[in-house]
Amino acid sequence: MPNPVSVAKAKVVSLRHRLLWHRKRGHHARRLYKSYNRAKAALVLARKRYEQRAVRVAIKDARSHLGEVERPSNHISFATEFGIDGQPWCGAFVGHALRRAGVTVPPGVVYTPNILHFGWGRPSTPRPGDLVLFKWPGISRDPVDHVGLYV
Repeated sequence: MPNPVSVAKAKVVSLRHRLLWHRKRGHHARRLYKSYNRAKAALVLARKRYEQRAVRVAIKDARSHLGEVERPSNHISFATEFGIDGQPWCGAFVGHALRRAGVTVPPGVVYTPNILHFGWGRPSTPRPGDLVLFKWPGISRDPVDHVGLYV
């Protein structure tokens, strides 16, 4: 089944090309403009629905790991997905949940300071599904020490 966002985006691009073709030739294309505007609105709605679904799936996956215990220290089921078994795994935890939700997650997410460079957002009031970064004094010289998923 095709991604609804990709389908909506393809329609917007197609209509935009048709509009540009008509405009070059001096044609009036009012109906085409209306179709284009409706397609843009549908794309916005498809993106919003896709994001809401991804947030629900990520939070559901994160909650499914409640009570999971690392044995021995820092050995946890999803850390092997990122090749960091035996290492601090907070980045692997959120990366795993986001991947399960269909979000493309770069492998560098496991090192929490890298998250600052991915440009996923700026400080704001957290919403469900947001990544929350923590810095604890005296833990390290890194700008970030921990990441979690806001539920």
